[in-house]
Amino acid sequence: MPGGPFEYRHRMVDQPQIPYGIEDMDYMPGTHMSYSYQGDVPRSMGPMNQMSLMGVPPGYDPEMLINASQGFVSEDVIRSTNLSVQVANSNLCPSTPYAQLQPKRMHDGRYPQDFRMARTVEEMKCIEGSTLDRILQAYNLPTDLRSFGLSSADVPAPRVIRMAKLCTLFDFLGATQLSSDIPPMKRRRAGLLPITMGHY
Repeated sequence: MPGGPFEYRHRMVDQPQIPYGIEDMDYMPGTHMSYSYQGDVPRSMGPMNQMSLMGVPPGYDPEMLINASQGFVSEDVIRSTNLSVQVANSNLCPSTPYAQLQPKRMHDGRYPQDFRMARTVEEMKCIEGSTLDRILQAYNLPTDLRSFGLSSADVPAPRVIRMAKLCTLFDFLGATQLSSDIPPMKRRRAGLLPITMGHY
């Protein structure tokens, strides 16, 4: 009977809104996906817009994001990425301790486990010794005294060894203004020589 106590009525239930693109969003270490809103419907932004908002150094190719999400990174992408990172890091100076030092890719296209995301200059200078060693080893950079022109007979202070390692990493990443900030006397004590940049 219409209007009776047992009349069935459809009830509108609010459906949970899931941002479009979340379910198939690709993740690449060192980046943060961003969304823009058009009306009430959020939409995933394109690679170029994402990179401009994330502060990614100029020169990154959107193809890099696609290839990385598929688990494949070509040598050309590795080379162009690392070259862009080196250019970006070359602008860092001691007067900007909270600027971010960008990581390079390793020869296999991945980032070091301990350096998958950018770190501030101040954070890198205070990084734990064992973590610094792992980053250097991931890039096939030296960590032993002999490579720095030192020996156990020299009995170098731990701080001198640490400066030598940081200088080596900064040079490799293209942050030469940071490595050159080490006083000349300390550089000579650490036996520092120009470091080959290795693969770009």
